[in-house]
Amino acid sequence: MKALSPLDCYLELPAENELGGGETFFDLLKGAELYASGRSAARSAIPSIKNFGAKTIWLPDPICPSLPIFFKDFFEVKRYRADSVENLNPNPSDAVLFMDFFGASNQSEIESWILKNPKIFSILDATFAPFSDWAKSSAANCVFASLRKILPIPDGAYLKLKDEKPRKIALSPSSSMPDFAGDILSAMSLKTFAKKTEGIGDKAYRKLFMKGEEKLFNSKAVCRISPYSFEMLKKLNVSEILKKRANMISDFEKSENIKKLNCKTILPRESASAFAPALIIENETDFELARKAFTSAHNRPAAYWNKPDFNF
Repeated sequence: MKALSPLDCYLELPAENELGGGETFFDLLKGAELYASGRSAARSAIPSIKNFGAKTIWLPDPICPSLPIFFKDFFEVKRYRADSVENLNPNPSDAVLFMDFFGASNQSEIESWILKNPKIFSILDATFAPFSDWAKSSAANCVFASLRKILPIPDGAYLKLKDEKPRKIALSPSSSMPDFAGDILSAMSLKTFAKKTEGIGDKAYRKLFMKGEEKLFNSKAVCRISPYSFEMLKKLNVSEILKKRANMISDFEKSENIKKLNCKTILPRESASAFAPALIIENETDFELARKAFTSAHNRPAAYWNKPDFNF
């Protein structure tokens, strides 16, 4: 089984109507610490998790393959099936990471578990829906989310630690841009140009995106958000961007392509807060048909996990 998003995860530069007016990041998440990536945000939370006494962290299955590798530098890593909190059996002082899969996870079940287990350090990865009501109001000890998957910026992530005052240094940008973000900003610019210029394909900008992602994967530094992305967060009309996402999801639901495919559709709880809808596909043949159905000149569907025994 695989999960497929019909929307390309590689974004271009912001459109004119996405700048100015509406609610900005700072209107929606005032006081959150800012970092260059979700990985840097998570790394910045490690001291709080260790101070809680955690030596073991439980990660959901499925999850991005790089995250267990990342957390193994700090904790013993154990896994649990994410389709039900009944699969969880941590010891006191352990840490548990929950993910809001495609903005569609069972919020009430997970929040109830968090409230019933105050001796467990709870973490919510809200990357798929960073502006959802859940992300803004969770009882979790720690909430973090990457922003560059939903906002047109080359780097950016936020971190909220419950009952801890935000660190002043993390409320302001770095003095420079991380190497990975420089590559991604170049790729975003090239994609924007390619979409407006006949005869230019996607090969060059996709190579740049992948180069930036590789640099991020190999980095062990904690990087604050770049000056560029920090200034963009002051101007980006997040409400307009999320409205566009909601319209994309609505169009996706009505698409003739989806009616022809053998798949299960996962839609977010709040259409105006989520990263993307998703298709859950059982076999390779149907997966290839779905991928071809949504592939165009500058849109390649993003493939996620391959977990045959997992039920979303």
